[in-house]
Amino acid sequence: RLAHFHAMSGAVMDTCKAHNMPSCGQCAQKLAFEAAVKEGDDDKAAELLKAGADISRTAGPTLRVALQKKMDKLAAGVLLSPHLKNDALTKQNLTFEKLATDGFNKAAGAFVQRQAQDAEEAGQVEPGTDADGNTHLHILARENGSPELVRGIVEGGVSVNKENKTQDTPLHLAAKGGHVEMCKLLFELGANVFHRNSKNRTPRSQIKISQEVKNYLGEAEEIATERKKKRDSELWDDKMKATQTESA
Repeated sequence: RLAHFHAMSGAVMDTCKAHNMPSCGQCAQKLAFEAAVKEGDDDKAAELLKAGADISRTAGPTLRVALQKKMDKLAAGVLLSPHLKNDALTKQNLTFEKLATDGFNKAAGAFVQRQAQDAEEAGQVEPGTDADGNTHLHILARENGSPELVRGIVEGGVSVNKENKTQDTPLHLAAKGGHVEMCKLLFELGANVFHRNSKNRTPRSQIKISQEVKNYLGEAEEIATERKKKRDSELWDDKMKATQTESA
């Protein structure tokens, strides 16, 4: 697998040499990326990929190596790359459950986001969704699942405010389950504490919510309100400055 990865990477170098450009920026970036992958430097490899390292011909091999070397961030980046074909996932027998079980929290999140995008484009229901429209994120929130996995899913691009069939967000389910720490995590990740479900209830105004959860969500609502006031004030200041500049 590593040999295949290096062989494919060498194709870019050969192209540069053919055009008498042995020191071009693309080659330098490719060399740095290949070195980071070879060394198992997950942070550096993921950073270079995000910066534009070319994996157009090496997406599949790069994913295999990332999984082999337990490079979670790199695997997540490759999974979200348009260069990775779905047949590469099939060859690896990749599933959300397998990635999550193996500790690839960020990659599992990216996998969910990739599936959601594919399903949306095909007009289908997102894989992993239950009969009530609960996604992986809803279920993790309801069952007080792994915080690292929840974070990985949201950082992978899945909306923390995704609705199920009754317009409940993951925060609604976490609140109903009495999971204060999960509520805190979801709020930290951007959950809307004022989102109303089909019964016109916010997470805090649902019936049979524990007092501990209700108290926390009350504090979260106050914080969210203050943040909104600050944003509105900053927007107003920017508009006033723009008006004054135009008048000058």
